[in-house]
Amino acid sequence: MPRTQEPRGRRIEPDDGFLDEVEAATAQNLSACFQCRKCACGCPLEEDADVHPDALIRMIQLGLREEVLSSRLVWLCTGCGTCATRCPSGVDLAAVVDHLRGVTIAEGRRAAEPRVVGFHRAFLETVRRSGRSRELELVGRYKLATGTWLESLWLGALLARKGKLRLGGGRTRDIRSLREIMDRGRRGGRGEG
Repeated sequence: MPRTQEPRGRRIEPDDGFLDEVEAATAQNLSACFQCRKCACGCPLEEDADVHPDALIRMIQLGLREEVLSSRLVWLCTGCGTCATRCPSGVDLAAVVDHLRGVTIAEGRRAAEPRVVGFHRAFLETVRRSGRSRELELVGRYKLATGTWLESLWLGALLARKGKLRLGGGRTRDIRSLREIMDRGRRGGRGEG
């Protein structure tokens, strides 16, 4: 009797509880998505992402946890809400993506777009320190986190020459309350990571 060959590539193993986990955490009924693609047609990142918004939802429905958590769309999504506005089933994909980012960070996974994580952390640390987003501090923290010191240097010089980069920027009066809010968000699993 001839031997059958093993399929090539990585074996896909669905996680039967993934859909329920995501729906419970986000209060979104992803089961209601019937793949009309209206979200994908309006998504400004559709051309740059590895999967379309409707495909991400379908992957969640199928329990493809590993594929979903390694998707670039999870990190490229800006949360603009276009998909939610267009969705006839009322699915807010931005809320789902926010949850998926938190899961990726909580599980210690490597993000598909590490620069986005670097910017995210730099932004939150800048706000945590002063209560505001200070441009120069944010850029410095981002460059330090990502190791991209020379990238876009010409743009920074141009902005500084035109007076578009402000030094300083003040401080929030009640910084303690802001930090308490940020700490609660971090402990809740959807915070800074």
